Amino acid sequence: MNMMETGRRISALRKDRNMTQLDLADRMGVSYQAVSSWERGLTMPDITKLPELAGIFGVSIDALVGNAKQAEVLEHAANGTLEGFVAVHPMEEEEIREIAPLLQPEQVGEIMNKEISMDSLCGLAPFTSRAVLERLVLSAAADYDFGELCGIAPFVSREALDTLAQRVDPATGGFDELSGLAPFLSKEVLSGLVEMVGLGDSGLDEISGLAPFLSKESLDRLVIRASGLDEPQGNGPRPEDAARVTATAVESVKEQIGAFRDDGELEQRIQDVVERAVREALKRLN
Repeated sequence: MNMMETGRRISALRKDRNMTQLDLADRMGVSYQAVSSWERGLTMPDITKLPELAGIFGVSIDALVGNAKQAEVLEHAANGTLEGFVAVHPMEEEEIREIAPLLQPEQVGEIMNKEISMDSLCGLAPFTSRAVLERLVLSAAADYDFGELCGIAPFVSREALDTLAQRVDPATGGFDELSGLAPFLSKEVLSGLVEMVGLGDSGLDEISGLAPFLSKESLDRLVIRASGLDEPQGNGPRPEDAARVTATAVESVKEQIGAFRDDGELEQRIQDVVERAVREALKRLN
C-alpha cells in the first residue's frame, strides 16, 4: 500500500468537500496534526477509522486506499471478520507485507500462512506477535543463513534464536554475520557456532566483534589461533612477539567494545582474557 497515494486521495476528497483539516479532525475525533500526517503520507488512519472516514467522504474504502483487495482486508479487519475472510481468500506474501503495517499484531498473525518464507518473516517481524513469529520461523525450511536471522533476532526469544542458528549450515556463514547475531544468542550456542564456522581468514579485528559475547574458553582458543601461537615456532615465540600479539589483541578488542558500550568492567575482563590466552600459549610452546 502506498501511503503517499492514499494521503493524496484523502487530501483531494477533503478539499472536494470544502473541509479544512481541522473540520475533518473534529468529525473524526482526532487532532488536525493526525489529519495532516495522513495527507502527507507519513501515517495511515487506524483501520477502525477507515469506514468512518469513507462515510464522511461518501466513498468506499477502496476509493481511499486504491486497492480493492486491500480495502476488503481492511474492512474485514475493522469488522472483526478477517480470519474467516483470509481462510476463503488467501493472501500472497507480497500482499501481506504491504498491508501488515496497518493491522494490529494479532490481525497480522491471522493473515500469515504456515509456509511463508524466511525473507518475508524478516519483513513482518515488527508487525506480528512473538508467539506467532516464533511458531512460523521454527517451522520454516532451514534454507536461511545467519544474515537472514539478524532480521528477526530482536523479535524472538533467545531460545528460539538458538534453535534457528544451530540449523544454519556453517559453510554459508562467517564472522560478520555471527557478529550481528551475537548479542541475541546464548554464549554456549555462539561459542559452538564459532568453532564450527572456523577462523578462515579472520584475525583479531574480526574476533573482537564477538569477544564480549563468547565464553572465556572459546575466546581464549580463538585469540590463540588468530595470533598463530598454537603453531610450532622453533624455540617458541620471542618475548617481544608475545608482547606485540597481546597489545594488538587487547587494543582491537577495546576499540570494538568502545563502539557500542562504555563499560570499564567489561573492558578489563576482555583484557584479562586476552593476556591470559597469550600467557597460556607461551607456556605450552616453551
